[in-house]
Amino acid sequence: MKRLIFPLVLFLTYLILGIVTITNYGINWDEPAHFIRGQVFLRFLLTGKKDYAGLPEIDAKSYRQDFGYEFRDPNTNSTVRRSIYQHDDYGLVYYTQNVEKRGSHPAFSDVMSALFNYVLFVKLGIAPDVYSYNYYSIFVASLLVTGIYIWTKKYFGGFAAIVSTLSLALFPFFWAESHYNIKDVPETVFYALSVLVFYEAITSAKIKYIWYFAFVFAMAFATKFNALFILPTVLLWLFLRNFFLYRTSWREMFSFVKKNKAFLVFLVVPIIAVALWVLSFPAMLFEPRLIPASFSYYKTIGTTPVGNDWRYPLYYLFYTTPPSLLIFSIIALAGEFTKIDRKIKDILLLIMVWIFIPIVRVMIPGTAIYGGVRQIMEYIPAIAILSGIGANRLTKIPRMFIILTFIPLIVTLVKLHPNEAVYFNSLIGGLEGAKERNIPDWGQTLGNPYRQGILWINRHAEENAQLSLGFELWANLPHIWVRNDITYDNIVKSGPARLGEYVMAVMNPSDALSWYRMQYLETFIDPVYQVSVDGVVLLTVWKNDTAHLKEMYRTMEEEKIADVPITGHFPSFVLTLPKKHKILRIEFKNKNPSLCPEPARHELDDVVGIFRFYSDTSMSRFLKTLRASSYDFNGKVSYPRPNFLFAAEEGRAIVFDVAIDHPCYSTISGANVYVVKE
Repeated sequence: MKRLIFPLVLFLTYLILGIVTITNYGINWDEPAHFIRGQVFLRFLLTGKKDYAGLPEIDAKSYRQDFGYEFRDPNTNSTVRRSIYQHDDYGLVYYTQNVEKRGSHPAFSDVMSALFNYVLFVKLGIAPDVYSYNYYSIFVASLLVTGIYIWTKKYFGGFAAIVSTLSLALFPFFWAESHYNIKDVPETVFYALSVLVFYEAITSAKIKYIWYFAFVFAMAFATKFNALFILPTVLLWLFLRNFFLYRTSWREMFSFVKKNKAFLVFLVVPIIAVALWVLSFPAMLFEPRLIPASFSYYKTIGTTPVGNDWRYPLYYLFYTTPPSLLIFSIIALAGEFTKIDRKIKDILLLIMVWIFIPIVRVMIPGTAIYGGVRQIMEYIPAIAILSGIGANRLTKIPRMFIILTFIPLIVTLVKLHPNEAVYFNSLIGGLEGAKERNIPDWGQTLGNPYRQGILWINRHAEENAQLSLGFELWANLPHIWVRNDITYDNIVKSGPARLGEYVMAVMNPSDALSWYRMQYLETFIDPVYQVSVDGVVLLTVWKNDTAHLKEMYRTMEEEKIADVPITGHFPSFVLTLPKKHKILRIEFKNKNPSLCPEPARHELDDVVGIFRFYSDTSMSRFLKTLRASSYDFNGKVSYPRPNFLFAAEEGRAIVFDVAIDHPCYSTISGANVYVVKE
């Protein structure tokens, strides 16, 4: 019992710290879809119901801010709670329709996070609606922190175990994502535990560990198909250990398997994995075609090119791992391998393969990765264990001094909080250095800073203010986090009409930042609030009114240049101005205006074509490319169609390349150009 006291303290410490700090974090933009799906599947598993019939209806303004919806049942006088993600439009039947579009990640962790919500929010009312889902991620992350300690102590002693535990618990990305990632964090936890338990099964020759492996692997597989890479990890390790270390162990291993009928348990592993996958995704019971559709989905997202080169995972391995962990890891591997105890060699082989597989699998030509570390974070626990092994080898350095080397990392985490996920180490010069070196996906926040933005708006916005997101979906900021009197809806955007709404947007690299609605704000409006790390802006809040116009544009007047000459013919037109101007709007003329109806809702923001701006008529001095699209300002801004808006973009010659075959554009006959009056 005494042996469990310290691991229990570790578990509770990480869990409590995670829960205490969670309200400083947002959710990531993938989570709403997972929360909604988890609720649907959990309700079916618990009640057999395929919809939310019988639950109280949600009134958009009746929530308790930062907590959720509570209702009084008049029949029982009891309190009833309903999650905002119990969405009436997404019943079980929804997930059995349009099968070719329904392939997705497995749903085990979706259901488990919904279960945490069901118990902690709906039934007990002791946790806020949105955050209760992510208590699940913190809980499983705490299990892994504890598991790493127990396993490392068994083979390397208490000091190595403490260093490994600190390395994982303080790994910036792991700490941050455990607050708002119910997919990748649980997958990493189950992946790591699967590898460790498999090691125990092979080295101890005990059947119980094979059963443990079967169930932990099943949870990994039913969370993300990344779990399949556990198999090449352990198989490669088996090959290397038996080829290099234990020349006779093949015979011993097969003898163990045969004698104990262990092969029968191993045969059960895929059965349990598939069963848990299907059970936690009950839509498959009604539509079996979802099974191949999900595998097709993974093939698509894993092989669709995104423009990143083969070095992408290496950037993140070396530039987002704290330097002290890199040093300890190198020390663990830098010794004279031939003089190391064979059991230690065995573990080092396992750790090396464990790191190698997630990294190399996304370096293979034809594979794809994006979003920073999150898609390959399975290697992080291996780095943590390796750090403990390396630190343990520094026998000539006082151990307290080694522990103190974590203080600078703790200081950095406090400084970054709650934006630890954008951490880059000193080897690249922090986030600012990553931006300057254009490391792919630098500054990727997954929407986490929206929480910081809404806390500022709730404190500072006037009564009955209006709020929209710059370019993202409404669901990416839970509306129950917004002060009740504030109108939060993306339809309130007014653009150049400047009607006074607040607009909030994350600023991590994205094509959306080049959209007119974002360029307009960045060009004309002074921010009222920003979240920054290392001098790099992660989130901006604007108040879109004349009082916050930038100084240089407060006296701006618009000038019309009529009947601008157009050369070329559909689908490419060239407009030539008398001289270079700052362009605000181009209104094309059409011989038959009825050919240009108001765009349908689904066409808004669809790309019509591109504009290329040049400084001179010879078009030798290229300036910028901007997309041509429709603009959704909900009737607040209205110009003759077709029209295109620009944020004072400079140019004299403008090439308009049309990308769609539509009579509105094929019959263009002229243009009026509106510019900033000089």
